Amino acid sequence: MHRPAQPPLTLWAARTFGTAAHSLKSLRHNPDGVPIRLLVSHVRTDSPALGTADQAFLEPPLTGPAWVGWALEICVRESVDVLWVTREAESVAAAREAFAAVGTRLLLPSSGALLRTSAKSAVYRRAEALGLPTPPWERVVGAEQAKVALGRLEELSPYGVCVKPDTGQGAVGVHRLIPGWEDLPSGVDLPRRMWLAHLRRNPDSVWLALPWMPGKEHSVDTLRCPTGNLLASVVRTKQSGSYEQVASADPELTAMSAALLEDLDVAPLANVQWREIDGDPMLLEVNPRPSGGLFRASDALGVDLLWAAIRLLTHGDAGLRTVPLAPAAPVRTTLLPSAVPMAVLSAVALADGPAALPVQHAPHPAEQLSP
Repeated sequence: MHRPAQPPLTLWAARTFGTAAHSLKSLRHNPDGVPIRLLVSHVRTDSPALGTADQAFLEPPLTGPAWVGWALEICVRESVDVLWVTREAESVAAAREAFAAVGTRLLLPSSGALLRTSAKSAVYRRAEALGLPTPPWERVVGAEQAKVALGRLEELSPYGVCVKPDTGQGAVGVHRLIPGWEDLPSGVDLPRRMWLAHLRRNPDSVWLALPWMPGKEHSVDTLRCPTGNLLASVVRTKQSGSYEQVASADPELTAMSAALLEDLDVAPLANVQWREIDGDPMLLEVNPRPSGGLFRASDALGVDLLWAAIRLLTHGDAGLRTVPLAPAAPVRTTLLPSAVPMAVLSAVALADGPAALPVQHAPHPAEQLSP
């Protein structure tokens, strides 16, 4: 029996991270056979995600309500069904009703959840209230508080002290403090005096100081429904000095991550990072968004987690046969080759809003299988 053609779903991915390109490509092979019309925008013309788009365009230099107003115009003009935004998530979530009024659903947690996770120190306090393990840490404002905090933490930190801004995404601003450079700068190492000098120049900036944790890092990707039930989880353990990761089911890390996300009310997609100290996992941070390694988790699980979240948003169920879903056995994952071609950058740069681009899509692994 011939199945009637399904209408396409228009997804707009706005200023997302580069590795999201893998997940975006996979959407075209979703198990429900829904045609995907993909809009991708960014502030940089070299973002790999642009190469996955049917229509790609540069974003204007706007933030906050101004960006929201521009985005609403795009959603109306392009009949956007789902908007996935990273950098302007807080402003967009606060305008959820306005987007709903034009028929656009948001692949974002609630405005309240984003507020609760905006400061790392606030997340640490909530974790401690739940009895979850956190490393020794200090919230510092200004150079004098920083000196006191370093004096306490240096005694507890055999591998040195790590500092990072209390707010922000990713690893931006993360440093390991060292006495000084004896050679060329290396990695995230930063002389202690330079950080303190920065705080003197910026006395109102808020930082988090904690031990440098050289142990294994565990990244827990989760899919939760708005009512709080855990639908799927994958624990990715990063291998030192390698792009290889081991994806597995870890009941302890999953339970701790789920408890924290429930308390923060983060859904549908989120990521919780843990780092080991002497073999014991300690909370590193919570990301109220899909992780850069979501495609690895999907590959290990055999389920497209991004599509499951979109389906949950648009149909009320994720389409999973068994919940909560986790890898049946450990799976080694490597960074997929960057087969996503770049968009024609000159065309992207000149486009005024969404414009069709002559993008040649690299074959997805599913297209290469023998019939």
